[in-house]
This record gives sequence, structure tokens and C-alpha cells, in this order.
Amino acid sequence: MSDLAQTRTAISRINTGKNANEDSWMTMWCNTNWGDLLQPAPLSIALLGSIMVISASTDDFSLINTDDPVPFKWEYARVPGSFKACLMQMVNEGYNAFGTAHKSMTRIQNASSQLPDVIKTAVYTIIKGSPNEVNAYLPEQIKSALQLANICASAAKESEDAFHGIQNLAGELVVACTNQVGTSEQRLIASQTRLAILEERRKSEAERVRVAKETNERMKKSFDNAEEDFHGAVKNVPTGWDIVGMQVAESLTQLVVSAGNAAIGIATLKQQAATVGLGMLQHATGSGPDKKDDKSSGNTKPSGGNTSAPAPSPTGNTQPNAANITDPGALEVNQVLQLANALRLLVSGGPNGGPDWDKIRGDGSDGSKAGGVYVQISLSTIKDRLDPTKPISAQLLPIMEEAVTIAKGIMAVAKSAQGSEDTSLDKYKPQITALITNVQQLVTKINLILQQPGTVGAGPATPPTPAEVSSSASRLAVENAKFQVDQTRANLEASRDAYNTATSKLLDQQEQIGKTIAELTSLSLTNAGIKAMLPVLKKAVGAFTTLQAQFSQISQFFDSVASLLADVLQPSVERWAKTMENTTTLGGVKIGDLARQLIYTQMMLPLKVSMLSEKIATVYLEVSSKYIMPAQRSVGGMMEFSDDTSKEGREALRASLGRKQQELQKQSNTASKQISALVAADQKKFISAIDQRLSNIETALKDVLPAVTQPVPKQIQEVTNDHVDQYAKKRDAAAKENPMFDEDDLM
Repeated sequence: MSDLAQTRTAISRINTGKNANEDSWMTMWCNTNWGDLLQPAPLSIALLGSIMVISASTDDFSLINTDDPVPFKWEYARVPGSFKACLMQMVNEGYNAFGTAHKSMTRIQNASSQLPDVIKTAVYTIIKGSPNEVNAYLPEQIKSALQLANICASAAKESEDAFHGIQNLAGELVVACTNQVGTSEQRLIASQTRLAILEERRKSEAERVRVAKETNERMKKSFDNAEEDFHGAVKNVPTGWDIVGMQVAESLTQLVVSAGNAAIGIATLKQQAATVGLGMLQHATGSGPDKKDDKSSGNTKPSGGNTSAPAPSPTGNTQPNAANITDPGALEVNQVLQLANALRLLVSGGPNGGPDWDKIRGDGSDGSKAGGVYVQISLSTIKDRLDPTKPISAQLLPIMEEAVTIAKGIMAVAKSAQGSEDTSLDKYKPQITALITNVQQLVTKINLILQQPGTVGAGPATPPTPAEVSSSASRLAVENAKFQVDQTRANLEASRDAYNTATSKLLDQQEQIGKTIAELTSLSLTNAGIKAMLPVLKKAVGAFTTLQAQFSQISQFFDSVASLLADVLQPSVERWAKTMENTTTLGGVKIGDLARQLIYTQMMLPLKVSMLSEKIATVYLEVSSKYIMPAQRSVGGMMEFSDDTSKEGREALRASLGRKQQELQKQSNTASKQISALVAADQKKFISAIDQRLSNIETALKDVLPAVTQPVPKQIQEVTNDHVDQYAKKRDAAAKENPMFDEDDLM
């Protein structure tokens, strides 16, 4: 067996469909910030309990300011004429939000746990069924998966709306209270900011909808592009160049994978949109982490809280954002890498590592099916799909132009008197090596943006190893196979490191949460007024915004899955069934088998999301059952009134409320510590799972690819290291704009 065959056989053993699915969801896991879904819970309970206790001990007053120069329009508070009524409304809506979340997570857990079996049945139909059977059975199987996805989306949206309601109420009370006790300048800024926040949210949501529509359309086209490119390669790849045909099939499968993952990536945009306004609100009301700087500089304008933009980096932004997700270049990078590898095969894939003149010149008297011409035609097709105004396309275009220049140069030499000398193309070898390195870095970046591993699971269109290939061409193909393995290694390591960083920050925040809870539950009960309540309300905005953002991400995950199933897969089954009958072959792969592979690959996306969501729901329900719902019920018993309005009666009431404060602090601190312990335990399991996967890859491949025992190559590692740094900075920026763990402004 050749080195190439041994390598590909070994890789296929550690890259089954199951392996690929697990790699895929693990690369998503850290970016879901599931710890952020848990950590605000005990703090939120303390907030609601403190609000309940303060409400019981406070003399009532109106929040309506008749002297306000800017009339305040109440949208969420039902009884603004009573401060106590507004606080009680917050407590009730908080109770409803957590109760809704528990119910919703139960529905999500049940529905997502059923998805794997439904998808397994559909996959069996796709892989084993005849075209007629696929056409007959697959639509109903897709419909079953769609119903479960819609259940999950609906459940998450219900929780998102519940937390959105209490977050909006808290935000409205912050602005209203500022209008009561702030300076005239603060009141004006607060009112302006409230309008600005609403406008920013409107713009963010409109942008997300636009991105979702654009990405969905591109996902539909990805199937058409894959079939078009397959047929284009059949026409233009030189005869007998099976090793390139093999790489074409692999890159086309990756094209559709990337399109699907781009659609899933929109969930991150929705999560970011949910947090719009946090920083603006903090600065506008004269508090937050930058309040001293604002005063000293005289800056009184509202400042936006862009919690998603990391600092500039040498490799560019590797975080999911609208520009990256909607960039058509993200789907084409793997094909450009395949074409760069084809150039390398032309100049180094012949006998003794020299030029492969037969492939360069082609097999026709008119130069048809010449290797250089194939590269030029293929790059032209891809170029027409790019958008030079987008960041990835802008990086990709000059690389493609350089590849065309090299291809033209190779063809010119082949037609000259030097066209038989083995050294005549040596000058292009370092250029092509540099070209490949640049594209590999871009592929690494795309895989991180789209949270996908470097390899695709074996399936119907996994190409066979070419029977006849030169030793030099085999060596080059082995190097390319190693790059794909390195991509998976790098992404798993990046996911592990980013998750480790995120979890460490969560554990560090536990101490701050404890201090915050202590401060909250020791607020003076002696007629606490608006000034004492403002910091509590601000923290409520932060805590409930974080919870809303997490549920918004889950709802978007399933909205994306539902769109994939309903808008892309379901309407196209009949057309794909016909394609399955096509026996046109390239590199040992039939176009019919490629069609099966592309459908199979897309059906894996709902599976990945279901695996992720079931885990999130399971962990959340454990925390909710043990710590959130019992604490919520105890908060309901904190309301206490006394008919004795004497001094002694008031003192007795405050003493009773004080004891309830202490019990609330104890419960909240216990819950916070237990959640931190749960996060730490999960971190250990997650890191252990990734380490085990990396070890399995190394053990399986070290005999055929000894280099896998070495660190990931520098050009890849630079990008992944920078990605982890960007991820940490993004989280730091979000924490800075969301001061719910900052206890300094409470007293």
C-alpha cells in the first residue's frame, strides 16, 4: 500500500461521521458561553429578593416627575405612580421569567434529545436509499426534524421574551429614577440614551434579519455551486489527474459545510444584538466602569457599548460577525487552496519531484485540459462569486490573482524551448509554497469564524485513493492531508484554550458575585430611597440582559436549523433525487454520490445543534431544580407587612426583614459556589474529552504521519492563538460594559 493510501486509510479511521460530529459541536461549545447562562441566576435571585425586602420596608412614592423637561413615556411599568408597585412588578416578572426558562429548557431537552434518532433515520435513507426511495421518504423525515427544531426555537423564544420583559422594565426604572434624582444634564442624557438604545436595538435586529436572509440564499446556492464546480472540473481537469479530482470532491463537500455553519453562526449575532445598549445605559446614568474618565474629560455624550469588537490583530477578526459570515469568500477558500495545491502538483508532482509536463500541457492539440488553464478557469469562476467589499474576499482576491499569474507563467514556459527541462519551473516553487501558506492561514481563520473542524466526516463522496500516482505527487497529497488534520487539531486546541479562559474568568467572578450579593443583602432597610435602588436596578439590567442574550442565541440556533430544513433541504429533494442518478465521475467520485454527501453533510448541522442544546438544557435544568426555583419560591415568602406603624412596630418589621436578608445571602452564596463547582467540573470533563480526542488522533496517525506528534505548524498556530486572545478580549469588553459583578457603586 502506498504512503498516500496508508495515510488516507488511517485518517478515515479517526474521522468517521461520529468523530466529525463530535469535533464539530466541541468547536462550538465554548462560544455558547453556557456558564453565562448559569452564573447570573443566583445574583438575579439576590437582586429580586433585595427588591422584595426593600419594597416591604420602604415608604411608597411616585416615579412620575411632573417637572421633567422631557416628558417620560412609560412603556413597561404598569403603575409608575407607585415605586413599590413597580418593584413588585419586577419581582413577579422575574419569577415568571425563571419559571418560563425552566419549562422551556425541559421542552428543549425533550425535543433535542429526539432529533438524533430522527436524523439517523434520514441519513440512512440518504446513504442507502435509491433515488425513488429518497424522493418518497426523505421529505417526511425532514419534516419530523423540522417539527422538533421549531419546538426548540419556540421554547427558547418564549424564555427570551420573558427575560426581555424584565430587562426592559429594569432599564425603564433606571432611566425614570435618574430623571427623579439626577442633574438636569443627567436627565436629558438619560432620556436621549433611552431613545438611542431603542434605535440601536432596532438596527441590530434589522441587520441580523438581513444577514440571515443573505446567508440563507447563499446556503441554497452552495449546492448549485458545488454541482457546477464538479461538472466544470470534469471538463477541465487533465485526463488521469485523479489526485486533483480527489481534492476537488473534498473541497466541494467543505463548501457546503461552510455554508451551513455560516447560517448557524448567525446565532452569535443575535446574542450580540441582545446586549446592545448596556454600555450606553451605564455611561448615560453617570456610573459604570468609565464614569471617572467621563467626568474628567467632560464627555457627556452617550457612548455605545460595542461588546463584540476585539482589538485589531495581525490575522484579522476571527470572531463571528456580519461581515465575515456573509462574505462569499468564506465558502470558497478551500477551493482556492485546492487550486494552489494543483499548481504545486504541476511544478513538483512529476518524476523525481520535477514538473508534470503531461498535465501542464494537457491532452489536446489545442491545449484543452491543460493544468494551468484548469487553474485559471476555476479561479475565474470563483472570482465572480466574491464580494471585494467584504474582508475575506478582499484578502482572497490578490492571492487568486497571484495564482493566475503563476499559472500563466507555467504555461508560457511549457510552450517555450525550456518546456522539457526539469529545472525550468524551479523559480515558481517558493512562490507556490508562500501562496499555499497564505491560503492555509485564511482557511484556518474561516474554520475559526464558522466554528468548524478542518475535516469532513467520511461519506458517499469520500474519494478513493488514486491507483497510480507518482511518489512526488503522493508526498504532496500526504502533506495536504496532514494540513487538514492539523486544522482539526488546531481548532480543538483553540476551543479548549478559549473555554479554559472563559471558565477561569467565570470562577474569578464568583468571588465578585459573593461580594455583590453581600452588598445587596445588607442595603439599609431604613426607608431606602431611589439612590439606594439605582445600583440594584442597574445590576438587574445587566443580569437579565445576559440571560436574555443566552436564550436569544439558543432560539437563533434552532431558527437557523429550521430555515435549513424548510427553505433549503425540503424543497430540493426531488431535484437531488434526480442528481443521484447521474453517473458522471471525477477522481473516482460520481456526481450522484456527491449529491448524497452534500445532503448528508447538511443533515449533520441539526445534529450538532441538538447535541449542544441538549447538553446546555440538561445542565441548566440541574441548576434550576436545585438552586434557582427553590430560591425563587423562598423570595416569594419575603414579602411582609405590619399594621403596627409605631416606632417599635417598624423596628420589629426591619428586624424580621433583616433576618430574611441574611437567609437570602446564604442561599445565594451557596448557589453561586455550587454553580462555580459545576462549571469547574464540566471544564475538567470538556478539556479531558478534547485531550483524549487529540491523543487518539496522534496515536492513530503517528506511524503514517509522524509530524502529528509535533506542535501545530506556526502559520496555523499564530491564527489560533490570536483567536483565543480575541475571544478573551471580547469577553472582557462585554464584562466592562456590564457591571453586574461590580460592587463599588452599590453604597
